[in-house]
Amino acid sequence: MYHFRDMAAPAAGERSFEQTTPVFNAEEALVLQLAAHETVSSVRTPGRFARLFAWAFAVRSVAPLANARLEALRRAAILARVEGAIPAPERETLIGHGFSPAQVALIG
Repeated sequence: MYHFRDMAAPAAGERSFEQTTPVFNAEEALVLQLAAHETVSSVRTPGRFARLFAWAFAVRSVAPLANARLEALRRAAILARVEGAIPAPERETLIGHGFSPAQVALIG
């Protein structure tokens, strides 16, 4: 299981030690922690049966994050955990949103 809390950048005023691994800011680290507990169904588009089941039993689906950059990070973290690697389109989306290739490699 992933533990991303140690990958967060130090807060303002804290002494930062020389790090060789890329870090995520506190908001990104929180998204990664939350993604560790979500299922792959929160990433995929629900099918007809899943929508009927959700309607019949009042199951709430996970809404995407309002920030497109953080949503791309959440999706990639879930897919990396479930599938073992980040698919190429998700990887390109992350890099397009400003994540470094080292950060992408760290996720998946």
